Amino acid sequence: MGHGEKLLPPLTKRFRNESDNKTFRFTFYCDYCGTGYQAPTTPFSGAGEVRDDAELPPLQRLLWQTEYEDAYERANRQALYHFTRCAECGKVVCEDCLDEFEDIPLCPDCRAKQGRGDDKE
Repeated sequence: MGHGEKLLPPLTKRFRNESDNKTFRFTFYCDYCGTGYQAPTTPFSGAGEVRDDAELPPLQRLLWQTEYEDAYERANRQALYHFTRCAECGKVVCEDCLDEFEDIPLCPDCRAKQGRGDDKE
C-alpha cells in the first residue's frame, strides 16, 4: 500500500488492534453476538531488541507503519472467511449467527423480521 493511501475500514463494526512494537495482531468481532476472530499474529521484521513500550527511531517507525498496513489488510481479508454480511441489514455475522434462507444470508434479526423465526433446517 503506497504512502498516503487510506486503509480499508475493518470488516466488522467492532475490531481491536492489539499490535505493539514487535508484532501485529488484530481481532474482529461478530456484529451480532460479539464472537471474536483473531487473525494470525505477524512479527515486525525490524523488532530486534526493541522493548514493547520503547519509542521506535524514525526509520524503524516508517518500516513499522508500512508493515502494520500490510498486516492489517491481510488480517481484514482473512476475516472475510470467518464472517458473512447479512443480505438485508449489512451486519457482518459469524457462522454461528448466520441463517441462510433460499441461499440468502441473513442475521437472526432479519430472519425474525421476515417471519422465519428459528426454524433452521
